[in-house]
Amino acid sequence: MLRGLIARAAAVETRYIFFSGKGGVGKTTIAASTAVWLADHGLRTLLISIDLQPSLSDLFQQRISADETPVKGVAGLAAYSVEPATSLDRYRTKMADTLRVIDPQSMLLKQFGTDAEVECGAPQASVYELSYFLNHRGYDRIVFDTAPTGIHLEKILSQSKYAQAMTRQISERQKEQRRSLALDSETNALQQLMQLDEQAIVTMRSAETVFMMVCTPEAMPLAEVARNIPILEQVYLIPVRGLVINRLIPPDACQGRRFWQQRSAMQRAYVERARTQFASKDIGQAHLMPEVTGLGVLRHIGTDLYGNGVSEETYAFAR
Repeated sequence: MLRGLIARAAAVETRYIFFSGKGGVGKTTIAASTAVWLADHGLRTLLISIDLQPSLSDLFQQRISADETPVKGVAGLAAYSVEPATSLDRYRTKMADTLRVIDPQSMLLKQFGTDAEVECGAPQASVYELSYFLNHRGYDRIVFDTAPTGIHLEKILSQSKYAQAMTRQISERQKEQRRSLALDSETNALQQLMQLDEQAIVTMRSAETVFMMVCTPEAMPLAEVARNIPILEQVYLIPVRGLVINRLIPPDACQGRRFWQQRSAMQRAYVERARTQFASKDIGQAHLMPEVTGLGVLRHIGTDLYGNGVSEETYAFAR
C-alpha cells in the first residue's frame, strides 16, 4: 500500500491529485480507483479526465460527459470528462474576442468553426479546463487523469507567456492611439487569463497537490518514468510524490503455469529496481485484473493501493 506521505504533507492539506505517465499504463483506472476510494471514505470528490481519449464512461458503465456527473453507487463522487466540442465553445469566445482586437485578419479567427479549429484547438481547450479546476474549491479532493507527462504543463506555461505578450502588445497600441474601452476590456480579459494560468502553476507546485506517476513493471514504462521525473521536478518545479506500479500478476495466477511464473519473476525484478531507483518516492502496487470495468473492480484496486480504512498508515489523500 502507499504510505508515508502523511508525514511529509502534515502542514498542508492535500487537495489535488494528479496521475500521469506513459500512454496505456492504466492512468485512468488508477485515477478512478483513487477517486472511488476517497469518496467511500467520506470525502467529496471530483474525478476529471483531461485526456482527449476518455474512457470514464466505460469504467463506470454510465455516461460521463463535460458536466459534473454524479457517479451511480458512490455517494459524494462526481466525474467530468473533457469533450473537445464543449471545451472549444468556452475557448472560442475568449480567443475570438481577443483576436478581433489584436488582429482582425487573423487566420485563426477565420478558422473558428471549421474542422481545423477542432483539430488544432482541442488540446488547448483542455488546458482551459485544467486551469479552471486547479482553481476550483467546491470539493474536498479533485483527482486528475491526465494526458502523457508534460503536455498540459507545457501548454499552460506557453499560454501564460502568450497572454503576457498579448497584454504588452495591447498596451503598446493604447499608447499609440486614443485609449478605447474595447482595448481596456481585452487587456483586462488577457490579464485575468494570465492570472488563472499562473495560479494553476503555483497550485501544482504547492503542497496542496500530489503528483503521481503510473507505470507497469516493464523496461520501457520504467524508463519513461526515469526520464520524466527530472523534467517534472527540475523544469516544471513540480515534485513527484510517488509511483504506482500497475498490472502486477497475482501470485495465485502463477501456480503450475511456467510462463506466468517467469513473467511474474520478471515483474518482481522490475519492482525491486524501481524501489532502488526511486527510493525517495512512495511506491504502490496494483494487481492485474481480468477486466477493468465497474465499481467492484475499482474498489478492489483502491484497496490494493490504500487499504480498507483511514489511519496514519494510509495515504495522505484521506487526510
